[in-house]
Amino acid sequence: MRKTWWILLFLATVPVSQTVAQPSLGAGAIVNGASFAKAADPNGALAPGTIVSAFGANLATGTQLALSVPLSSNINGSSLIFSAGGVDYPAPLFFVSTGQINAQVPFNVPTSGVVTARATFNGSSASNPVSMFPVSPGIFANNGVGAILHNADFTAVTSANPAAVGEFVVIYCTGLGPLSPALASGVPAPGAPPFPMTTIQALAFLDSTQASVVYQGAAPSFVGLYQVSIQVPNVAPGDHQVVIATNGVKSNLVTMTTK
Repeated sequence: MRKTWWILLFLATVPVSQTVAQPSLGAGAIVNGASFAKAADPNGALAPGTIVSAFGANLATGTQLALSVPLSSNINGSSLIFSAGGVDYPAPLFFVSTGQINAQVPFNVPTSGVVTARATFNGSSASNPVSMFPVSPGIFANNGVGAILHNADFTAVTSANPAAVGEFVVIYCTGLGPLSPALASGVPAPGAPPFPMTTIQALAFLDSTQASVVYQGAAPSFVGLYQVSIQVPNVAPGDHQVVIATNGVKSNLVTMTTK
């Protein structure tokens, strides 16, 4: 099951290009890798530690996944670098292709002032300004269905396998901000306690009903992935819209089915 949600972090397969050309990034091309919210969208700023996707052209010669952790900031000559105040913050990379880079925003990128993201391939680069904020919550989903697991057996919550009122479920997300104890960028969260916890409180809702949050922090053994564990509140059977809010910033809406 872990493999299923890990694949969501890479999100796309693109054709291989044999021509090395000038990299380019579209306007608003660097987005939250879970919600795909652009900087111009409501709550579309990026946050340190967040998994992001950068879309453009000529970003690599072909498709390549990271092969080891800690993640490298360069894959076959491709990189994504955040810059602020004359300082560069190379991003750990999950995946590169001709049209997309998936990366983690370094935890030490400033959340104030002018920040620029630069996609570089073999010495040529393209830049975009980005908006930074302490948090940028986004919930991973597949066709609108949230990446939510039953805590008891870690199977996916689906319409065929709905969650029960009172049970605990795990919501996989990104962008929940700083952690304590802190994690280095590109490094997986530990697989055993003490687990890094978020320092900013997260709230979770099914429609308008608030759920009890029992854990919020880094997802063990993953890079840039967070999890919010909740107890399903007393709601009617059926599909519900799930949202996570932290520091006044709301995530995208995803669907979860209860019975």
